[in-house]
Amino acid sequence: TSPVAASHAWAHQTLIGSLGSAALQFAEPSGVAVSANGRTLWVADYGNNRISVWARPDSTSTSWANATTFGSGPADDPGSFFGPLDVAVVPDTLTLWIADEGNQRISVWTRPDAASNAWANLTIIGSLGSAANQFAEPSGVAVSANGRTLWVADYGNNRISVWRYR
Repeated sequence: TSPVAASHAWAHQTLIGSLGSAALQFAEPSGVAVSANGRTLWVADYGNNRISVWARPDSTSTSWANATTFGSGPADDPGSFFGPLDVAVVPDTLTLWIADEGNQRISVWTRPDAASNAWANLTIIGSLGSAANQFAEPSGVAVSANGRTLWVADYGNNRISVWRYR
């Protein structure tokens, strides 16, 4: 954290997790997204084939607790991940986009409200290939604030793929 917005002095705040497969652990965490208020953290837990969600009681606390994990794998069904590399979230924190590298797709998940930890797969975008609607090892994902435009770093195809919700 930085003491004030204009400061260039950074100080270490805390560590979250350790090596392993339990809820409080990671195996090769590869991407993170943070809520606008800084109280919720989503981690693409690559080696455990899941998304790990963490929360803290307020924006000044250094105590993070695991709220939930979801996904499993490796598998090709909509509720599974195979090496998730990155995650993006919109400001209302109700929808997540996950770069699911091993399954060659973007997996979109949603929850009913901001207090809920009941994440469910909404849809899958893309498949393996080099056509405009396909990916080869999607490695990064970003979404617009309104959740209607998606950018995907399509590593294996050496391009950025831009998607728009209609």
